[in-house]
Amino acid sequence: MAAGAEKKNVKYVRRAVRASDLKNCDLVFCASDDETCNRSVSRLCRARRIWVNVADRPELCSFILSSVFRRGRVTAAFSTGGASPAVAKFLRKRMEKYVGPEIDRLVRMLAKKRKMLLSLNFKERRALLDKWVNEAALHKIKRGQKIGNI
Repeated sequence: MAAGAEKKNVKYVRRAVRASDLKNCDLVFCASDDETCNRSVSRLCRARRIWVNVADRPELCSFILSSVFRRGRVTAAFSTGGASPAVAKFLRKRMEKYVGPEIDRLVRMLAKKRKMLLSLNFKERRALLDKWVNEAALHKIKRGQKIGNI
C-alpha cells in the first residue's frame, strides 16, 4: 500500500481507523487482514449509514459486489451472496468464453424491431422471438448472415 501511495494521488497513513476518517464518505471498501480493523470499520460505517464492503467478510458488509460480464448492451452479473467470490468469477469467465460479440449484434437488431414486436399479440411476438433468438440465429450472425426478416 505504501509503495502504491508514492506513485499515485493517495494519502497513506499507518494507524488505526478513526470515525473522522469517514467524514464525507458515502462508500467504503475495507481490505484489511486485521480482524479488529475490519469489525471497527464495519461498525463505524453502519452507525453512520455509510455503505461498506469488507473483503472476504460478507457478514460485515452492507453490500456485496457481483462479478460483471458485458458484451455491448448485454450485462450479466454473477454473485454467491459473498459465500464464494471465486465461484462468481469462475462463472463470469465461463460466460466470457461462451458468449461472443454476436449477442450484442442480435440485441441491436432486435432493438430496431422492438416497436413492431410490441404491436403484435403475445403469440405472434413469441413466434418471432423464438425464430430470432436461438443458437442457430447466433451462428448465422457470427457468420455475417441474415436471420429471417430481421
